[in-house]
Amino acid sequence: MAVFSNIKLANPIVLTATPSVFYTCPANIATIVSSLSVANSSANTATFSIYFVPSGGSPGLSNVIIPSGSLPGFSLANFSLGQVMTAGDKIYAEASVANVLTLHGSGITQI
Repeated sequence: MAVFSNIKLANPIVLTATPSVFYTCPANIATIVSSLSVANSSANTATFSIYFVPSGGSPGLSNVIIPSGSLPGFSLANFSLGQVMTAGDKIYAEASVANVLTLHGSGITQI
């Protein structure tokens, strides 16, 4: 019988101006990414992009799931996703301005 558990995908990361890996799905595991949150700690609007990249791939137009999301200063954006990831798949994220946006995420995994 399969047992499922809610998980924090990874420790939050501060986004940079180039795509950075936020989460890598472990071997022999499937993960359902249930939610992602992006927080803006500055007074200015910043944009961000989030990519769900298949194992062995790299971030680009073919795997962007949130392209150029705009986030006003001192605000939070929550995304309910339900995206399934398999071994080696990665979540990447980037921002228009480095060091002002933070990405958090949670999901469900089989244990």
